[in-house]
Order: sequence, then C-alpha cells, then structure tokens
Amino acid sequence: MRIILSSLLLLSTGLPAFNALAHGASIAQRRVPDQELLATYEKSGLCFNYLNNCCSEKSLQPCSVFCGEKGLESNGCLGNGIARENLGPAHIFQDDDGNDYTLGQCHCNSSIINPAVEKAPRKFDLFKIFKPDTPSTKKKNDKTKDKNPTDDKDSKDKKKKKNPKEDDKEDKKKKNPKKDDKEDKEKKEKNPKEDDKDKKKNPKKDDEDKKKKKKKKPKKDQCDWKPKKKPSPKNPKNPKSPKSKRGKSAPHGKGQNLSPQQYRQNGQKALNHLEKAIKDNKADVNSAKNWINEYGISGPLSTTPSFHPSFKSAMGVGSEPECDSYYIRNKGDDKPPGGVVIYHTSFSRQAGLIVVHEKFRDRDEKKNDPDRMKWSEVTWQNWKEVAKGDVGRLKAVVEQNIINTGTKDKIELAKKQTCQEGTIAEFHPDKKNTNMDDAFEMLSGTDNVKGVIYMLADHHKELGGKKVTKIVARGNLDLLIVIGK
Repeated sequence: MRIILSSLLLLSTGLPAFNALAHGASIAQRRVPDQELLATYEKSGLCFNYLNNCCSEKSLQPCSVFCGEKGLESNGCLGNGIARENLGPAHIFQDDDGNDYTLGQCHCNSSIINPAVEKAPRKFDLFKIFKPDTPSTKKKNDKTKDKNPTDDKDSKDKKKKKNPKEDDKEDKKKKNPKKDDKEDKEKKEKNPKEDDKDKKKNPKKDDEDKKKKKKKKPKKDQCDWKPKKKPSPKNPKNPKSPKSKRGKSAPHGKGQNLSPQQYRQNGQKALNHLEKAIKDNKADVNSAKNWINEYGISGPLSTTPSFHPSFKSAMGVGSEPECDSYYIRNKGDDKPPGGVVIYHTSFSRQAGLIVVHEKFRDRDEKKNDPDRMKWSEVTWQNWKEVAKGDVGRLKAVVEQNIINTGTKDKIELAKKQTCQEGTIAEFHPDKKNTNMDDAFEMLSGTDNVKGVIYMLADHHKELGGKKVTKIVARGNLDLLIVIGK
C-alpha cells in the first residue's frame, strides 16, 4: 500500500488530491466493475491510464465529464510520471477486459485539476466581437427617455422666460417665411463680394475636407490597421547588454515582454538562419552531449492529449493521436517521488507530432551555463528516439497552455494587425500582404516558436529541408506550428 501511495504522489502534491487518489486505488484493487469505477472517477477527476495504448474512449470518458462540469475542455489523461519498467505489480490494475492500466489524472485546459478541489473555469474575455445594440438594449434606452417627459417641457418653458423677445421673432418668422426669403436674397444682391471673401478665407480647410472624403480603402488582403509610433530611446546602444547568437530572448515561463520590433527582428534572424542553412547545404549540427546523460528522464508514458478541431484539421488528423510522454528533470531528480519538471513533452511517431506541455528554462540547474543543451536539441534527440530512424515524419509542433507574457501579448497584437477577431487565427508568410508578413515574423521571434525554427535549421538535412509554413493560434493559450516544404 505504501508503494502505491508514493507513486500516486507524482500526480499531485495537495492533500485532497492524495486522498482521492488513495480512495481510487483502493476501489480499483477490489476489482469493482468498470461502470462503477467510471462513475466514481467522473466525480473525482481520475482516469484509466492504459499501458498498452488501447481503449482511448474509456480512458477519456471520466475526463470529458469531469472537465465539462467545470466548463473546461479535457486535454487527456496524464500518468504518474513513473517509467513503465519501474512500475511494480501494486501500481498496475486491470479493467473488465483484462487491459493493464495505472491511475491517471484528468488534464483540463491549462493545469492538472486536484480531484477534491474545485477550480473556477477560465473566462476568455480577450476576444469579444463588438456588435450593435440589440433590441433589448434599445428598449432600455427608450425607457430612460420616457421616464421624465415633464423635464423637457420645463426646460422649454425656462428658455422662453429667459429671452421672450427672441421667441417673438421666431414666431414672426414662422408666420411669414416668404418675407424672410426675400430679405436674404436682397442681402446677397447688395454684398456679393462678401460672400466670395468668406469662401476664400479658409481654402486649406476645404482641401482637408476633400482629403478626408477621398480616404483610400484597404485592399482585400489587408485591413485598416496602423501601429502606434513610440518615441525612440535616448540611449539606444547599451554596451553592457550581452549579445546572443539567436537574438534577444525572454526566459521560458512568464518571462519578460520585448517590443514588437525586437520580436520581429528575432523572427527574421531565425527564419534567415534556416533559409541559409538549406540554401548553403550546411552540415547538420551534431551535438557532443546526450540528453539522457545530461538530465533525469521519466518515460515513455502513454497519454492521449486533446486538440481543438481546427488543430486536428490543420494536422490532417481525424482523432486525437496516442503519444509517448516524457518528463525531463535535473539529474538525480528522475527517481520517485521525483523533482521539479523542466520540460514535459509528448511525441507521436504515427502522426508526426510533438506536443509541448511544459517548458521552464529557469528550472534548469545549468541555465547559466553557456554550453548547456538547449530545449531545441533536447527535444530533437527525444524525437529522434521516438521516431526510430524516421525523423522526416515530423509535421507539426503544438505549444499548449502558454504562460509566456511576451508570446501571449504578441498573439493578441498579431490578431489585431491582421483583423482576425475570432478565437482561431492563422498566420503565414506573405510578401504581398505586409500586415500578415510582419505578424508571422513577429510570432516567429517569440520564445515558443523561435526554438522550433532553430531545431529545423540545426537538422535540416535529416528533415529534408522543412520549414514553418503556418502558425495557428487558439486564443492566446495554444499555438500550432505547421511544418512542411
């Protein structure tokens, strides 16, 4: 029993989650029928994490109910972080069909949900589409107008009391409109030069009015968007700031937020580096370091992440692919109960897919070492092991649950720049559309995309000269980086 509880601690550190996992394990040990287990797991947020990559519907069934009741989407069933070869008999259970599984936890949207602690669903208020007043709002406005009809009468009476002579003149004008017209004509005949002078007084205003009327309409492939001009800094050159070969970078995690121009320059640098490597037929980078020797590895663990329908159509996948999931920690932290996760990534050889769940450079003990293995090389070696000699199958990289403030802000800016108001937005290189091309380059320079481009450049020969052809954003939480020729 102690062995079971120690392995379950990998799923959550909270006491309520621990109790729920212990309860779920005790029920599973009694060989309770699957229907009763599923009903219990739908309430507690537990799930079947199958070891033989089967039964995805049964595995995801309690997660879809558990996450749906909280107004969230299910991202799949996550395992306990222990490699399969390290699992003992006490860790493994069997369903009614004789399939082996371990207890997993439902992954809803951005984080693992503690089973006994309810979390409020996220509200996506960043993507409101402004609409004209509905009939209900118009009625409210009409009611406010009808509330005080006497106020209008009182205001009119006050005006009459203030200027009774003017009111008399207005009444006379109403009685004799013909006389007024005659008087106006006589005045114009007497002083025609004065009218000409009035016209010649402000010729510039007339020109400005004409220019306003003749505003150029945006082309079909562009929208009427202009960036705000910011004053240039007094000291643009800072000799103390270190130069990076791959441009300015914010640390993974929430990070710092660079200017749009800096991100665009980083993106141009990465894209040009990839183009030059392919054009000059440079040799692929052969790292002297091995990811298994440098870090503590847990995996592979079977998992089935979920994606938005637009992501699946862009990847050419009909259903969620089953993946092998790996946890990368500092050396020595890979044994149960395990340490802090630096990278958590899933791979599907069949779908040609890499899914990035977590990426925290600041958690790496070697973060200040200039010779440390970068994320792009660690991920490449991990993909190479999963792909088993068929690395050219790579079609896409998905960055899930983005928390980097720079990336999130630049996704929002790119959507405004290209006039895309919906939840799903697509960006691609387009030299004929400057707004779209600038937005693509800006996103290519963010920390969540830049590393993928350098990975393609470092191993362009093995990948067959593939490039980033499109970036698809779901809100500002997830990015799909499509790879092709």
